[in-house]
Amino acid sequence: MMQQATGCTGEAITVNTLTGITAAVRLHAVSALLQVVSGGPIRWYADGRTPTASAGFVTFEAGLIELKSAFEVASFQAIKATEGTNATVEIMVRK
Repeated sequence: MMQQATGCTGEAITVNTLTGITAAVRLHAVSALLQVVSGGPIRWYADGRTPTASAGFVTFEAGLIELKSAFEVASFQAIKATEGTNATVEIMVRK
């Protein structure tokens, strides 16, 4: 059964150590769009694996990440990929 979207919500997260989308934002989410807006690249997974500073998909500043299912939204984890400034990721979740 396909879940009907009922609106959107969003947040900005700071990525330094292992970080995910907060429970309040990901609750009932059916998809999400994320953009790394500052602070350098991040590494991430959305399949249950844990990214590290040297393992995971890399997304650079201004890069977009599309999460296409509730599982991916709930499983998303990111960590900053380089030393220095924390990364900021803007997230828009479709519910």
